[in-house]
Amino acid sequence: MKFFIAWECHSLGWELTEKGYHFLDIPETSEIEIEVDEYLKRLAEARGINPRQVVAVNCYPLPGCKENPNYQLSNQLDVSADPLFDEAVKFVVEKRRVSIAGIQRNFRIGYVRAARIVEQLEEKGVVSSADFNGHREVL
Repeated sequence: MKFFIAWECHSLGWELTEKGYHFLDIPETSEIEIEVDEYLKRLAEARGINPRQVVAVNCYPLPGCKENPNYQLSNQLDVSADPLFDEAVKFVVEKRRVSIAGIQRNFRIGYVRAARIVEQLEEKGVVSSADFNGHREVL
């Protein structure tokens, strides 16, 4: 299955230094998070920077893939609460901001896992659903 990944590189002060995208062909959909994390590590290594300075900001299957045109990331992921869920609640409530990239950086986890945590935060009523710009509010 082919996935689109948009990524950003940040300086040590978290200023945006570069943006890009890549298409990944992932044969086993159960390994999405591992594949994305490995790609980001290789990207950081090629740029000579710390892997924590590269984050995926978007990752989704390309529409119309022959393998499974109706595939959704959430269908492949365990919907039970993430072990970091309680810490994520504390983090977003203290910061009064929520973003997938922020959770990814703070907890040093992959994009897919961070996105899953944000979805769980929305389901539990901790944060709002995304508005037209993709922003969410802490409730």
